Amino acid sequence: IIGIAKIAEELYNNSIQLKKYNCNKLLFKNNRISLEKELYEMQPQINEIICLLKNNPDYSNEHIKLAIFMSNQITECISLLNTKEKNYRNTVKKYVFGFHNLPRAFLPLSNSMCISPDEAIKYYKSYL
Repeated sequence: IIGIAKIAEELYNNSIQLKKYNCNKLLFKNNRISLEKELYEMQPQINEIICLLKNNPDYSNEHIKLAIFMSNQITECISLLNTKEKNYRNTVKKYVFGFHNLPRAFLPLSNSMCISPDEAIKYYKSYL
C-alpha cells in the first residue's frame, strides 16, 4: 500500500504539470480533452488519500475536509470544461494554476513544501 505522503507527492507533481493549460491553450478542443483526462487521472489519487486518511491518526479532520475539497474542485473543473459556461477558460486556468498548493498539506512534515490544510486552501484561493 502506498502512503498518503507518496500519493500527495505524485499529486503535487501532476498538478504542477497542469500549469501548461493557460487560457489560450484551452481555446483548442484537444487541449481541453487532454486537461480533462489529466484531471480524471488525479481523482483516484485523491480518493485513495481520503480512504487512507480515515484510519490514520497522524492527520486531522481538516485534512479529510481538504481532500474532499480537492475532489470537489477537480469535479468542478471537469464540469466547467464540459459546460463551457461564460468565462470558463479563465476560471479553469485559475483552478489548475492554484491546485498544486492543495496536496502540499499531505506531504511529510520533513518536506519544506509541507503546509497546513488552512494554508493550502488560503494559497489555492489566492489564485481564484
